[in-house]
Amino acid sequence: MNIIAKFGWVFLIVSASFADDTVLLKNAEKNTDAMRFCWRLLHGWLQFADEETKLLPRNLKTDFFWNAKDCSADNYPFLTLTA
Repeated sequence: MNIIAKFGWVFLIVSASFADDTVLLKNAEKNTDAMRFCWRLLHGWLQFADEETKLLPRNLKTDFFWNAKDCSADNYPFLTLTA
């Protein structure tokens, strides 16, 4: 079990104890859902990383190798921020 799934409920409890506003609770739930999504996305891509270099492929359909030319505009920075 990953840390987000294990402790995601903590965000809800802490926000519930400090706020009566339902908007804050809804935002906490949305935040937890977003973090879980990012965690799954990150680990989904990591399964396709090259064994030797640990680099990610450009995409999963045609370019199976990491491409330095356009990697800064694609998936890698978003996955790095998620990590």
